[in-house]
Amino acid sequence: EQFKVSMAGRYDDYSDYGSDFSPKLSARWSVNEDLVLRGSWGQGFRAPSLDILTAQPSLSADSISDEDTCVAFGQEPNCQVQVQSTVISNPDLQSEQSEQMAFGLAYQATDYLDFSVDYYDIEIEERISTLGAQTLINRAAQGDPIPAAFSVTRDPATNGITGVVRGSVNE
Repeated sequence: EQFKVSMAGRYDDYSDYGSDFSPKLSARWSVNEDLVLRGSWGQGFRAPSLDILTAQPSLSADSISDEDTCVAFGQEPNCQVQVQSTVISNPDLQSEQSEQMAFGLAYQATDYLDFSVDYYDIEIEERISTLGAQTLINRAAQGDPIPAAFSVTRDPATNGITGVVRGSVNE
């Protein structure tokens, strides 16, 4: 009666991206009438939404800061300008994956005084992120890779940005 263990699992199958299984294990130990120790471990997921998986391309005017583009538009080098962006879906997105664990205790010192202490840790992998135009511009300028479907196009004569293709990715 003083020690309880629970196990659970969840399986989901989605027609638009795939399936996921999430297990969970938890334990609770009542050391005595006043002290309870508890802990849990589990995995989770967040499925990508339909709009970022299947939406048609849409146009956007994104505000960016890019020295060459500002100069090409006849502005000061540190200005904010708008460039045409195309927002695309990503049918290859996978679900975010998480692993979490928590440990804690609850203590009732008197009938009128109790407290609890908890520790938890959550790690997320393959986070679904929407990359904006400025993020892609910064990554390209630093030589960092950008996803193959995305791009920053520049005018060869002025080096000003003529267009950006952006959307969501797993990071």
